[in-house]
Amino acid sequence: MNTMPDRSLKYYAKTLWLKSIAKGSFLLDKMGMLENMKQRSKEEIGIWLKMAGKDPAYMPQYLAYGFIHDKVELERLLQFDDKGIPLGWVHATLTSHNPLMVSYFALVCWNDFIQLDAETSKNRFLEMANFLSEMGNLDEKGFWLPYFQSVPKFGLNSPWYSGLAHAVAMAVFIRSFDLTGDKKYQRIATQLCLTLTRPKAEGGFFETIHDGGSWIQEYPTDKIKQVLNGLLFCLIGLYEYQLKIGENPSTGKVLADCEATLFQRLPNYLVGPYTRYAFGRAAFSNIEYQGLFVFLFLHLHQLSGKHAYKMLAARFNKHTDWEAFFSFYEISDYKYRAATIKHTVCQRINE
Repeated sequence: MNTMPDRSLKYYAKTLWLKSIAKGSFLLDKMGMLENMKQRSKEEIGIWLKMAGKDPAYMPQYLAYGFIHDKVELERLLQFDDKGIPLGWVHATLTSHNPLMVSYFALVCWNDFIQLDAETSKNRFLEMANFLSEMGNLDEKGFWLPYFQSVPKFGLNSPWYSGLAHAVAMAVFIRSFDLTGDKKYQRIATQLCLTLTRPKAEGGFFETIHDGGSWIQEYPTDKIKQVLNGLLFCLIGLYEYQLKIGENPSTGKVLADCEATLFQRLPNYLVGPYTRYAFGRAAFSNIEYQGLFVFLFLHLHQLSGKHAYKMLAARFNKHTDWEAFFSFYEISDYKYRAATIKHTVCQRINE
């Protein structure tokens, strides 16, 4: 039976340091003592936004979850049902399928197919897409992929729905349509797009937040709001939809408004080399999330052409401890892998 690898001593030390710094910085932030740091970040991002970019381009490879890109390694870290459908991470106690993990595994299979022309990976990808199409519910407000496990500490009662999971699933259906030409997949991608851009008051995920900005919420709860990585996944989904399926004024406006809010509010999430997970919360994103941000920003650079995303990817690559990341997942030759991935990201940034 697979088990989640034991966290290394280095990982524990890094995590403890992260928590202690987070608590101190949160207090300083409440006292208004981080405003100069935020202003410097805002000015830097402003400069990056003015720099010449490139033409936006949809790319078949899915980068955003790129740090675990090997299908065999990912299979080791997931638990599956008797039909080979992922339930979720091996360390979790699961009684139902996690739609995000099904989508994630599908996209890793997709990357394996397009890079290696592996027929088995193509078949696995379509198997996941078809499972998601049957798992979801279609109504007049869109297509909905439920989580059937409640999370009481965040006030999430089954069934509940996630903007992030819908965005990543949309990437699966966009590629399914691209591969097969089957209109069924196109329709589901369109309905998922509708759920992301529909206002929260009307049952969707889009929300006008307290300062007049715009956000697509990862969680349908006020206990955890404006999650940074959740919004980035949703922006990727909307960009891919616009570039591959087609533009429409409603989607374009939501994308533009949320992206403007992202750049305006991003300095509130950046504290030196660290990154807050969500608005109003002390906790910094952990080591895995730091690596995740590298690929989220890389993917957004590919899709938008905006120089700011490339520079943010470079910033996160510089501050990500890839050795701690790969040793946590017990990846073989983790020091070599850490050096390789940092170099690979630098190559992508310099393209």
